[in-house]
Amino acid sequence: MTLRVLIVDDEPIIVQGLKETVPWGQINAKVVGEAYDGEEAIEILQETEVDVILSDVKMPVMDGLKLREWVYKNAPGIETVMVSGYEEFEYAQRALRLGVKDYLLKPVDIEELMVLVQKISNERRHDLEKECRQHLQRLLTDTVLDHEMDGEDRRFTCLEGKHLLLLGSECSSTMKKQRTSIQSRNKN
Repeated sequence: MTLRVLIVDDEPIIVQGLKETVPWGQINAKVVGEAYDGEEAIEILQETEVDVILSDVKMPVMDGLKLREWVYKNAPGIETVMVSGYEEFEYAQRALRLGVKDYLLKPVDIEELMVLVQKISNERRHDLEKECRQHLQRLLTDTVLDHEMDGEDRRFTCLEGKHLLLLGSECSSTMKKQRTSIQSRNKN
């Protein structure tokens, strides 16, 4: 799973620096967009799938906190990492209230950013695997119990490219014999 990253900063040199300096491929991520204010970022978010936003706090037109507020309300599954030159507690506090993943100070420590993005990637993969297991459990239970499933229940993307073989049999008489045998051994 490759994380899709959107970089948002009003300074083009910062955007290019983050885009070109971070070895995104090494941490299973790729930059899918760049914006220079919050409004541009929202336009990209409405057209492109994004998993993580790296956003400056102070920007013209729409700042990073307003952008995060929009994401919090309209796309809560997207993680946001605030990147700022401001150490002011008020900015960090507002960012945390809006559910940002982290608040990094400029100049960004590339190693710290890479560790953070890798952590987000691992969390996403874990959540996806958990969701997939739960869906498989429901599917198996519905199949075994012969429940009616609609088309949506039968389709899920976590199995793309994977092959499954479901083996099963009715074994009530065998289970009954085994229980009887175990009970007789326990009496002896």
